[in-house]
Parts: sequence; structure tokens; C-alpha cells
Amino acid sequence: MSKNITQRLAGVAAAVASLAMLFCALPAQAVDYSTVGSDAAAKANVVQALEYVQDLNALRASTKRRPLTAQQIIDAINADEHANYPSSYIDPKAADGSAVVALKVNDQLMSWAQTRANELAKRAESVSDTESPLDGHANTANGRPDWAINTLTNAPGVQPGTFTFGPEALAIGYPDYDSNMAPVAAWYSELNAENNLEELRKQYPGWTDADILSQERQGYGHYLTEVNPYANIAGFGVAKVSSGRWKGALVSVLEVGNSWNAKGTTQSVQEALAGLRSIQSVANPAAQTVESSTGTPAGLPTTVGVKYDDGTTGSAAVTWNVPNDWNKNRDQHTVTLTGTVAGTTLKASLNLTVKAATVTSATANGSTAVTTPSGTNPERKLPKTATVAWSNGSEDKNVAIKWASNDTYKQRAPRPYTLTGTIGSTGKTVTATITVEPATVSTIDQPAKASISKGTKPTIPTTVKAHWSNGDTTDATIYWDNGKNPADASFGAVGKQTFAGTAEGKPVTWEVEVVAAKVEKAYDPAPMTTEAGVDPTDKLPSTVQADLDNGQKKQNVSVAWDALPDTWKNYQGGTITLKGTVNGQADKRVTLTIAVKHATIEPQTLTGVSVPAGVNPTNKLPKTVTITWSNNTGTKGNVAVQWSKIADSAYAEVGAFNATGTVNVDGQTGTVTVPVTVTDPVAVKAAPTKTEIETIATHAPDLSGVKATVTYSNGSTKIVDVDWPADIDVSKAATVPVTGMVQGVSIDGKAATVTLNVTVKPRAITAVTPLTDAISIPTAKDTDSTPSVTGKVTVTWNDGATEARDVALTLPDGWNHDIAEHTVTATGRTEGWAKDIPFSVTVEAATAETAENPADLSTPVKLVPTLPTTVKVTWSNGQTTNEQVSWTKPDDSVYGQVTAENAPIVVNGTVKGMPVSVRVYVVAATLTGVDAPEGVSTEAGTAAALPSTATAHWSNGSTSQVAVTWKTDGVDFSNRSGADKTVKVKGAVQGWNDGVETTVTVHSAVVTNAVVDGKTTVTTDSGKDPSAQFPKNAKLTWSDDGADSTESIAWEKFTGYTKREGGLFTVNGTVKGKTVTVQVTVNPATPVKVVDDTVIQAIQVGGKLDLPEQLDVVWSNGDKVATVVTWDSYDAKLLNKVGSFKIAGKVNPTDDVAYTVVAKVTVSAKQTTVEQDKTNTADKNSNKNKLTNTGSNIAIVAVAVVVLLALAVGMLVISKNKRTLQ
Repeated sequence: MSKNITQRLAGVAAAVASLAMLFCALPAQAVDYSTVGSDAAAKANVVQALEYVQDLNALRASTKRRPLTAQQIIDAINADEHANYPSSYIDPKAADGSAVVALKVNDQLMSWAQTRANELAKRAESVSDTESPLDGHANTANGRPDWAINTLTNAPGVQPGTFTFGPEALAIGYPDYDSNMAPVAAWYSELNAENNLEELRKQYPGWTDADILSQERQGYGHYLTEVNPYANIAGFGVAKVSSGRWKGALVSVLEVGNSWNAKGTTQSVQEALAGLRSIQSVANPAAQTVESSTGTPAGLPTTVGVKYDDGTTGSAAVTWNVPNDWNKNRDQHTVTLTGTVAGTTLKASLNLTVKAATVTSATANGSTAVTTPSGTNPERKLPKTATVAWSNGSEDKNVAIKWASNDTYKQRAPRPYTLTGTIGSTGKTVTATITVEPATVSTIDQPAKASISKGTKPTIPTTVKAHWSNGDTTDATIYWDNGKNPADASFGAVGKQTFAGTAEGKPVTWEVEVVAAKVEKAYDPAPMTTEAGVDPTDKLPSTVQADLDNGQKKQNVSVAWDALPDTWKNYQGGTITLKGTVNGQADKRVTLTIAVKHATIEPQTLTGVSVPAGVNPTNKLPKTVTITWSNNTGTKGNVAVQWSKIADSAYAEVGAFNATGTVNVDGQTGTVTVPVTVTDPVAVKAAPTKTEIETIATHAPDLSGVKATVTYSNGSTKIVDVDWPADIDVSKAATVPVTGMVQGVSIDGKAATVTLNVTVKPRAITAVTPLTDAISIPTAKDTDSTPSVTGKVTVTWNDGATEARDVALTLPDGWNHDIAEHTVTATGRTEGWAKDIPFSVTVEAATAETAENPADLSTPVKLVPTLPTTVKVTWSNGQTTNEQVSWTKPDDSVYGQVTAENAPIVVNGTVKGMPVSVRVYVVAATLTGVDAPEGVSTEAGTAAALPSTATAHWSNGSTSQVAVTWKTDGVDFSNRSGADKTVKVKGAVQGWNDGVETTVTVHSAVVTNAVVDGKTTVTTDSGKDPSAQFPKNAKLTWSDDGADSTESIAWEKFTGYTKREGGLFTVNGTVKGKTVTVQVTVNPATPVKVVDDTVIQAIQVGGKLDLPEQLDVVWSNGDKVATVVTWDSYDAKLLNKVGSFKIAGKVNPTDDVAYTVVAKVTVSAKQTTVEQDKTNTADKNSNKNKLTNTGSNIAIVAVAVVVLLALAVGMLVISKNKRTLQ
């Protein structure tokens, strides 16, 4: 191991560490060190090295490691290395005890570690007793890939000015003799050296504690390398020492790095191991129980345990062959499935217990809409059987239906009513609708014949008894026929008269006989009383008192009573006015008044009901009953029952009691009793422990940790596993409701289910990181095809996946106009990312292609001409410039005489390695004028390509070209204004004192490249806006090749830091039209506390406890999330007595974080309130029932006490019990 702070510092000395009991919790490796040899690249050695990386990843994933603060680490380093570093040199996350990312293996780092392992194993063969077998990292660079030099120092997120622990850790020992010498455990033991001092003092007699810790702890250096949070790739090499005093010892080398600039192949440890081993055998999974259903059984294991050819074990995917008749048997049964193990021809078997099938539906075989005449029982028309469907897909076609009894059909004209039928023993019911046809009158009773004395009028009957088809009897009004109405008749003569009419459509006939008198006066007997249902006939008097026409007074005279009406049979009772004929004289009638008392209601006990504990049985009690009147005077159906209120305590526990009620009809009151049996509590509600799960499109959500909180009828709760479906549609962004079956729980006779929402977020790119590989292209002319330029980027998705992509780049305008090598900013876009991706592209220098000869010159005799200092050069990018020319001048004497027109003086020269020439004519004339050259243009920062000659006019009337020497000193050709500017340039012409002047248009320079001035990687915690950390400025490169400038960056608004899940994001900024980027790593938020971890609830004795299903959890980013709370079960008896008790609960905002909460319940005595205060009382009780959450977070921290066993260590000669760490 080594540390870095701007430059690499020396590694700490060798160490021997004590065993860390933490590794008791890590997966055991079936290590066979006999197969490990002296070649680190051998297969057995590579497998062992990869298994060590698995051990290391288990350590990195553990959260049971003792956390270290920056101060603790620097104190140990300063003490053990006799240094004086400040704590600011330590990154707070260096070893804070939290889990860190698993290491993947890189083939180039593996090669490096193998090279070092072989080197050190060879070294150990020849070291003396006083020499370390390891080299103290002296030759760390041996085998190291170039990109790995600063892979950790410059890794994303590394804080400048802090130590970076790594990349190398070394160990030598005999793990085949003592497994505690395995390298991962040995390095880890530095963490607990302080706690093991008592044992270590025995190993180092006479040593001070400081010296022991310096030897054993070494500033935690190796351990800090193991858990380096910025390392995500590694290489591991092991090799055995083949001879010498360390013969048989295992040398272990760990090299860690970061993938930001990694090359080669990187893969997971499992992927690497899979390429080295083949499956030899399969371990069958444990037997499993499933529900009877149609289709394929749910929840079959997707993997099975396997054993590889190297003796190690693991798991592999399996595909099960499920027979079509697996569910045919309705009874619980067992089937054996055969599965094919992926990648092999090997088979696995699984014993599957299929639960008994259950009824899923039942349908009557026939119409359940029945019509019947009033008074006719519809039972014969109702379906007799039903078809029953089972969960395994089978059916029973003819299961008997037992219909409930109901007398509504007896009513004369009832409304349609329903009947419930019970289907066999399935517990299922069907409902029939009964329509009753109205009753009709069958017969009527004719009025009794009347006998009256001559000259008197009879009492005319107005009604008769009508008998209906349903058995009812009513009083029907008589409508007398015209001419047959007794009201119109005369009764003055002895004899018989007959009258006719109708009642309810039936004919009525009444006969009246007029007779002579015998009894002068008859007296009515005294009234009498009878009970309803008791026939008074035997109690009727046989005589009455009468005055006779012979003068006798109040004599007992026989009386013949009319037929006794049925009034006495009516439960309602009433008054009977009974007429009698005295002494056979029809005109002598007496009246007997009989009072019939109302019948009383017989008390009754109904069929008992049962309810689970905690469920008020009131709703199961019948709303109406059929009462029986005393003395068999009849019954009355559909009589409402007023049930007495049942105390909560009566049904709180298993047992039995009677529910009582009263019925009231016609002022009569009766009692009704229903025996109630209280059974064990049943499930009444099930809710998921999480109501929402998030996932990314195409990624199946992990629902394994979501269970159901089942609430039972007595208020208790239980956490139960849920069988979630495997085929959740996460193909696109949506909110998908997912319903799972709660294992072994039924509610209202149906399998309990719970539903949560899976929020499927769209798969989206959050960051695009250009790779730093240099991009270089040749220059080209504007008329040439623009070169195809491709950049490479790493795309980061919001699900954490990354992929490499090629991006087609667009070069900026004028990218090729500079003839020197230069850098421009090219941009590109990739699918799914709507922002420009900037790349720096180096444009190679242009080459000179042609040089243009100057125009012919003229000069007077004996005047040596001034030759052009520059000539026009055309470059490979199509640009032209004036370049300095070197002339080979002739002797001045050649200009002494006039030259012939066809024999000019030719002067040769070179420019940029190319030949040029100019022809000079000597003329016998003098200059009379020189024309000013036309204006030219140039790019900012580039000297204008001014014409090397001008047109001259001679005294002989001819014209020719003369050289111009331009005076550009002091002329400003710079321009970054964004618009053209013009400057004047003066030139001198030999022999012409006035000189010449021209205009130069200077085009504005443009920005060709922009580079962020500062860090391009920023790390922040979720909820903390990192904008203040973004670099303020960028350094700009201009097309004028002038000095770089610094300009402020306008960053786009960044909101990714609000995401609770964190992630990697690319943020774009603009500066002078160029795009720059910064990569932002947002650390995921963590739960901080439960807002109110103490719930206060007050209820009265026998009341129902209603605990909250969710409590708010505050996260480190400020989010407040309602989270399911799981309450422990409690004794329901506590609700039936005054007192207080506590119920503990768990809130799990994440799989690895749990908070304990407490409900404090106070049970008080029942209070009685007067009627007029009911509203206030209800309000008060309502307030009492509201839960008030107070208190602070209660955290239960499970502390694993690690007992470290001391190892006998040291540099003992020939001892097998030795190891060394560096």
C-alpha cells in the first residue's frame, strides 16, 4: 500500500496482523492450496486470486466494520510512522464503516499483480534471515500499465490534498497452515490491533505499546487500501515460494485502481471465474410448496447450487419442465419436477408439494329468476344443483343447492324478493329472485239469514268474508244490485224477502224473514273476556233474561247464538259482538260483548353465530325475525329486532356469550336470544410494507424485501411473506400496480392479496463523458470534403449502467484556416442526449504547396532595384500567405545598361524550400507615378498578404511593376471585436518618394477551443446544490494564435442533486458560443430519523386499538417520506382492563436501515355521558383517539463483538507460522 498527496509517498513497513472475526460472516471458500504453484499466471493461482477478491468484496460490502474518523486515521499514521500530518490530509470517507462498491477485475491489473507476485516469490527464495522477503514496494512499477500510474490519484471524487491509499498491498504467509494468514483477513486485522494489545504484548515481550502498534497497525495502511472508496477495479496475484527459508509460503499482491482511464478488459469476479471453471455436479434445491392453480407454478427457484471442476461451488440458472397434469389432483399432493441446468446437459430435480385445490366459483344450473302464484311455494321451480369450479381448473357439474326458507310468497301482492341457496359444503352461495303473481278471491261467505218483527227494519250487512287464493281472509264490501237493495225494501208484511249484490266480484244473497212477536223484551247478557287463541264457545250463556207478553219479568229464556266469528283466533284480539235469537223469536235479539285480549309474543332462541375474536357480531345477527304469537294464534315475519349493544370485551377473547334483543309489535314486546361463539382471530386486512417501489425501465423491481403486514380481527399484526408475480411489465415508463398473494392468509374466504405501485422511470442518460484519447486530423481545403471525425464517450444511464459509444463530430467553421498546428472544439451528439458534447481536436499543420513568382520589375539604368521581400505561398489547406523570400542577387553591374525586351535579368530565390524567380528589366526612363495597390483582407492575428509590387508609370510612357517595401511595424492586425475592422499600411517604392498606401480589412478572431479552468468533476450529497462548486471560468483559445483569455461560464440549471437515489450527471455550460461540461456525482441520500418515534394513544376499556400504518422518515436530502411501520403483536386482553402498556414497531426506510418506534397505550375506564352531551363527548373521544407522535428516534444498533485470536507471528527461522505484510 502507498499514500499519495500531490506526489506519491513511500509505503509503510511490513506488518503482521491479528485475525478478524468479521470473516466468520463471509462465505467460506473451499481452498485447496496444494494446487497453487509458483506461477501466478497458472489457472489454479488465478482462481485462488479471484477468490481472494471475492473475500475482499465481502469485506467492502460489510457495514459491521469499525468506522474510523479522519482524526483517528491521522493519529495512527503519525504515531506509527513518527510523522506530523494534519487531519485534513485524510478524506472523511476513507474508512467511515459504510459499504463501498465491489471491485471488478481488470486483465491488465491482474497481469501487473501476477508479475509482482512472481517477482516477490523469486526474491523470497534467496533472502537472508535478516531481510524481508518483500521489497517494501521498491519495484511497484514492474509490470504496471502506463494508464495505472495515477489512476487513483486522479479518480473522480478524490479530494485534492488528501492521501489516496493504494494501489499496492503485499503479504506473505502460510494460509494452508493457518487460514488466518490469508491476505484479506491479515490486512483487515490492522483495524483491530488496538483491541488486541493484550495478546500482542505476549508476542512482543519488552516492546512498548507504541512499537507494537507501529508493527501491527501500520497506520491502518493495508486496511485503508482494502476499503478505498475510490477504487472500483483491481488485480490480484498469488505465487508460492519454491525454495529457501520461505519455501511453501504464499505471496499475495493486490493492485487497486479506478476505471476512469482503464484500458483492457474489465469484468466481475463471477464472470472471470466462470471462464475458468465448468460445472461437474448439481445440488437439488429444497422441496417447495405452491398453491393449486392453472398455468405454471409460481415462485420456482431460478438457480440451483453447482459444483465446479476445481472443487468450488456456486449457482447456475435452471429451466424447469412442468408436466401438464401437475395440478390435476385436487388433494394436496407432491410432484417431482426435472430441470435443465444452463450451459450443461445436467439435470436437477425439485419436489413440489401442491396444496389442496380451493373453490373459485359456483354457478346455479338453471334460471334463478322464478315466478310463482301468491301462496304457492316457489321451491319446486328453483335450480336443484350448481356447477362448482376449482382453482386447478376442474369442475363439479351437479352439486346440491339448499335454499333458505322465506314466507314472502304467501303475501297477496308482495314485491319481488331474493332467496339465498347454499351450494353443498363449498361455502359458496347463489341468489334467486322470486316474482309473486297477485292472489285472487276464491269464495265469499254469504250473510246470515235475518228474522225481524213485522214493522221493523233489519240491520243490513255491509261486508262479507272474502277467501283468497293464498289463504288470506278479508272483509269485502257488499255492493247491492239495483232493485235488490234491502235499504229500499219494506218489511211490513210477514214473509221472506231475498236481496242480491256482489263483493270482490262474487255474487251475494241475503234472506230476511218477517215474523210475529212472543217476547216483549229481552235483556243483553253481561260482557265477557277471553284470551286470543282461546275459543269462548263453551263459556257462552245458554239463557238470557226477558220480559214475556204474559207479564212475567226477567225470566231466563233460551237463546240461540249466531255463529261465533274468528276474532278470537286473531293474535290482535279485539271485540266480538255476538248476536242471539231469544226463544226462537227472530225479532227478539240480544247482544253479547266478548273482549278478546291481544296475544303475547313468545320468547325465542335463534341459531347461534360465530365470529373471530375482535369482530363485533352485531352485523351477523338477523335484522328481522318471524315471531310466534301465544296460543298458536299465528306468526309474523320480517319483524325488526332491536339488539342490545354488545360490550367490546364480550368478543375480545375466545369464548361464548348470548346476544339479546327485543321485538315490538302492536305494543307487545318479546325477547330474542342468539348464542355467540368467539373463535380464534382471523385476518381482516393486509397491507404491503412498502406502498411504492421505483425501478428503471427494463429492470425488474426487487420485491423480495416487500412483505405484508396482516392485521387480525383482534387488532394484532404479523409480517407475512408475499408471493409477487415474476412477469411485471417494466418495458416502459409507467406506474404499474402489482398484486401479490400473501402466503397462507385468507380474508373473507379468499386468498389475501396486497397491491403496491411500481413506478417505472424511463431509462435515461444522465451523463456523457468524453474519453481523453487524443484526436488529431489533417488540415484540408475548404473545397475538400470535410474529414469524418469520431470521438469516444462513456454514456452513463440512470440505472447505473455505462456503455461506450462513438460520436460523429462536427468541426466548427474555419477549423482549417490556421496553417500552424492548432486545437479546435468539435461537438457531437448521441442518441438520447440532447446536449452538445465538446471534444478538443488537434488540426495538423498545413504544408506549403506552391509559391507564386513576383511580377516583372523595371528599374532605371544603373539603379539596383529593390526586390520583393515576400512572395505569395499557397498552403495545403487552401490558404495563402506572404512569406519571406531569400534572393540570390546578381552583381550590381548587370543593371548598368538597358536590357532587351526578350533578355531580362532573372533573379532566383527560395521560399519555404521552393524556388522562385523575378524578371527585372532595365529601362532608360524615370518614374512619373505609382498606383496604390487594391485593399486586401486578413484574419485577425495574421499579417496581411500585401502585394509585393505596384504598378509604376515611366517617363517613356510605359508601365511596369516595381517592388514595394511595406512598413507594418506598429500596425495592429489583432481583432476580437466580433466585426471587421480596417487599418492603413504604407509602403516605400525605390525611386518614388511619395510611396504608396493600401487598406487592410482585418476579420475578427473566433474562439476555437474552450477548456474549463478548474475541476471538471464535482461530488455532492443528495439534496445539496453543488452549483457553487462549478468552475467560474474557462480558458479560451482564439483563431488569431494570440494569448488565451479567461471568460465566465454560464452553466445550465442543474436539478439532479435533488434526486434521492443520486447518480452521475453531465452539466453543460456555454462560454462565447462554446460548450463545456462538468461531471457531477450525487451521492445517494440516506435516512436520518423517524419524525415522531413515540405514538401516544388513549382508549377506553374494551375499545379498539388503531395504530398508524405509516410514519414519516426524514432523509438526508430533506425529503420526508411516509414509510410503513410494522407493529409487534400484543395481548388483546390488555385492552379489557385499566392500565398502560407499550408496543414496539419497526420502520425500515431501506433494506439495511431499521428504526424502532414505540406506541404507548393507556386504557382508561369507560365513561358515562348524558344524552345532551353526546356530541361533545364524541368530539372529546375523537380527540383522544387521534395519535400524537412525540419523542425522539430510538435506534437499536446491533453491535457484533469481535473477539480477535492472537497469531503467533514474527520472523522465526524455519517456522511455518510466519507472514509479512507490506
